[in-house]
Amino acid sequence: MKTRIALLALLLSIPAHVYAEEFMKAPAETKTTAEIVVAAEKEDVSGGLRSDPNVSSVEYRSSDVTAFVAWYNPYSGRAACHAYIYVLDETKGVWVRKLAKRYDGTPTLSVEFGRVITIRDYAGKAVQSYPKKIPAEQGGARQPATAVDSKSEGNEKPKPKSEGRSR
Repeated sequence: MKTRIALLALLLSIPAHVYAEEFMKAPAETKTTAEIVVAAEKEDVSGGLRSDPNVSSVEYRSSDVTAFVAWYNPYSGRAACHAYIYVLDETKGVWVRKLAKRYDGTPTLSVEFGRVITIRDYAGKAVQSYPKKIPAEQGGARQPATAVDSKSEGNEKPKPKSEGRSR
């Protein structure tokens, strides 16, 4: 009996964020995004609060990066979400986990993609950016994207090429 009480006291003394980090076990590297979702779904239902997982995910592809974000709220009566960010390593052909984190105070998250991945809480406040700093572009390594000339009909002049960057 004393052993049980001591064990319970020990478990209660462990901060919740330590448990969350132990709880988040999606693979460090994986071949498919489906494996990431399956791992997150197992985590989402492992507490026994529900039998059907509720994992949200989104994939983003650009000329610079291919990224995948998955998030879910495994708690009942608690505003907190778990999120993963993975980036595709094209040379190895695997998704590499870049972030596994719990966000307190929000029952859900939203994700924006651009030069960085921004994770926002329920109120729209940015709670995470990845990468934290935008890597400087190497001189001459990237050129702005240009639009293809459209064919003119009749007396119309061809449209000029765009000098802006595509999104």
